[in-house]
Amino acid sequence: DKAPEFTVLSNDLSPVILENSKGKTRLIVSVPSLDTPVCDTEVRRFNQEAAKLQNVEVLVISMDLPFAQKRWCGAEGIN
Repeated sequence: DKAPEFTVLSNDLSPVILENSKGKTRLIVSVPSLDTPVCDTEVRRFNQEAAKLQNVEVLVISMDLPFAQKRWCGAEGIN
C-alpha cells in the first residue's frame, strides 16, 4: 500500500523522511519495543531476509527511545 509521507527520528537523532527512499521498495516494520523477545526476533529476521534483496530499504519504527535503538542495533550489528 502507498504510505503517507512521514518523518521519524533515526537512532542518531537525525530525521528520516519517507521521501528520501523514493524509488526503492520500502518495507516498514512497526514494533512496540526492540527489547522484547518477539520484536527482537522479528527485526533480526527482517534484516536477514532484506539483506538478500536489492534496492530494498527496511525502516523499523519502534516506541523505543533513539538511545535504546542505537544500543540494540550496535549489539546486533544492524544498521
